[in-house]
Amino acid sequence: MGGDWKRILAPAIVVALTFGLYLPSLDNPLVWDDTIHIDRVRDAPVTAVFERAPGEEYFRPLVLLSYRAQLAVGADDPSSFHSFNILAHTLNAIALLMLLVRLGMPLVTATTASILFAVHPLQSAAVAYVSGRTDILALTFTLATVLCVLAARSSRSGGAMAVWTIAAALAALAAPLSKEVGLIAPLLGAAACRVHFKDDARQSAMAAVPIAMAAVGLLSVWLVFPSAVAQSVDLPFGLRLRAVGTALSAYATLLVWPTDLHLERLTATGGAAAQALGVLALGAFVPALLWFFRSASVWAFGLVALVLSYGPASGFIPVYPEIVATWVFTPEHFFYVPLAAVAPLAVGVAREAVRYRIGDEALARVSGRLLLVVAAVLTAIAVGPIRARQADLSSEESLYRSILAYSPSPRACFNLGILLLERGDYGGAVDTFSTCVSRHPDDAGMLSQLGVAYQLAGNFAGARAAYIDALRLAPDDANSLSNLAGLDASRGLYENARSGWERALEIEPGFAPAIDGLSDLEKVENRKE
Repeated sequence: MGGDWKRILAPAIVVALTFGLYLPSLDNPLVWDDTIHIDRVRDAPVTAVFERAPGEEYFRPLVLLSYRAQLAVGADDPSSFHSFNILAHTLNAIALLMLLVRLGMPLVTATTASILFAVHPLQSAAVAYVSGRTDILALTFTLATVLCVLAARSSRSGGAMAVWTIAAALAALAAPLSKEVGLIAPLLGAAACRVHFKDDARQSAMAAVPIAMAAVGLLSVWLVFPSAVAQSVDLPFGLRLRAVGTALSAYATLLVWPTDLHLERLTATGGAAAQALGVLALGAFVPALLWFFRSASVWAFGLVALVLSYGPASGFIPVYPEIVATWVFTPEHFFYVPLAAVAPLAVGVAREAVRYRIGDEALARVSGRLLLVVAAVLTAIAVGPIRARQADLSSEESLYRSILAYSPSPRACFNLGILLLERGDYGGAVDTFSTCVSRHPDDAGMLSQLGVAYQLAGNFAGARAAYIDALRLAPDDANSLSNLAGLDASRGLYENARSGWERALEIEPGFAPAIDGLSDLEKVENRKE
């Protein structure tokens, strides 16, 4: 197989496999957060995507801008939103292939790594779930940053170098505006200025690029600083280490055996063993950085990219600080960006082992056929889990039930109960919310919804008990007060109902259910007169 054919066939294989695996998701609807995020920008001006809403935890304007752009051109059906994700994921795989070849990795090895990145089932959440676009775009701009820095290094004129430096700075800023993990983009851009790779035609110092990356990094931190960082300041260091170790164990298992895939994945926080693993994980940062600064090799650069990209997924700064003592949030899409570093490192190690075993000449003779075999094997392994994942995302109910089969997610539990209430399956809603309460007995909102389900199912005693338990946990919750008042009104206890609704309005002036309840109560009393 000639070199030209390999250069054409390699990206073609990546594109064909990626589209072939993810085409079924085009038939899927919008689920869970998809509608919330898209509706937020549906009728809003473009400038609104760059405004941080009051109390908003994260700032990801470029993802919202991508939704807004699709809406503006009429590509607002679920299939179009899914198509964007598939296309962006494919482009990321091609960009990774280009980057690895640019860094001196043999084409077959780079293609194999790109295929592994593209078809690994861990990627299924980010690709087949529209809201997973955050991770995809963060990697898109991170890869663009490094590629632009390398282009600046090989530029033959000052003008070209300046253009590529500006492009790298813009990409490095765009990455964290897609998701917080993109904060690694300026760091990797600066590191790419030092890396030594095969046939590097330009080794001159480029002071402008590191300066630009440092400036962009500081600006990015100021723009996207996650509130979770501030919320977790008081968490004990030992607890953080346990979270890091727990997350590492979960992701290592998913890398090797990616069958337990769930969007709202909660992994029970480990004990002393997890803490020891956390120490080892954090300890890897120091030798990785030292190795890079001493050798500036491509492999050291890859390891630095891995440890930096794993940081946001590690749980050291937890997404949900309030539950980290019990659960660590480990959804598979958190590993989308780190897998771009894991894939070439794993394939590179495997290639070196094969080369050592059969020699350079034998490896060169079989490399083309080896690529085809590896592509076929990886796809065959991935097709089952990826298709199953897309089936999970084919409806709200299948998604929630899939999550709850493995993870005690309060949000999935709550949403499934609401879905069953809307459908009129009150008995199913009672069963679901009862399970939710057994898993989360201190969740007042869950108890209040259990009361609603009981009330609609005709179990008024159960409803009253649930509302009272909810108010015991949260005495000033206007929703629970209003729910109990509504039950009292339905049972003819009008004075109790009035007291409850008035109390709800004291707590939350303008609370619509209480206003409506008092209005209906007044009509009932007027008819009695």
